[in-house]
Amino acid sequence: MLQRILHSTAMFVAIFVAYQAYVLAMVPWIEPPLSVRPSQHVDPEVVADAGASVSKYQRVIAAYFPTDHWSQTRPPKVIENETGSVMFVLDDYARRDDGRVDLSHFALLIFPTPRQQSPMPPRDAIILEAPQGAQLQFDKNFRPERGEIGAIQHGTFPGKISIRSDMREPGPRTTW
Repeated sequence: MLQRILHSTAMFVAIFVAYQAYVLAMVPWIEPPLSVRPSQHVDPEVVADAGASVSKYQRVIAAYFPTDHWSQTRPPKVIENETGSVMFVLDDYARRDDGRVDLSHFALLIFPTPRQQSPMPPRDAIILEAPQGAQLQFDKNFRPERGEIGAIQHGTFPGKISIRSDMREPGPRTTW
């Protein structure tokens, strides 16, 4: 019995010494050194304005909607295509088990003139807005957080839909 205790103690000491040798000899080569950043002074005004931050899309959307609009009161969820010619702006959504998606508010902005050519948002944007929301059916799972959206198969709109634009040529403002 005493012999087992001595062997166990000897093995423990050998493992402990090997581990300490590894820590002292190998870890400095393998692990990157810690870098300490110098502290920076933060202006109190910047901290006070942090709560009023604006999403990058709200600056663009602000040209088309009033300040009390739902897209301006809190940052909306924005889905934009690769070319930047279509922007899908929604407040909140809920997925159903049957593949339908309930949208609380949404707007669709179509830009005939590319937005990247000018720092100002183009005035010829076509805006389709459903302030009472919609219920849409997509061909694939609607998972914008994964970049999976799919094509809209059909939808129902419980309230008014407005389509408007500030085109260069005069035309009627249409509301259905």
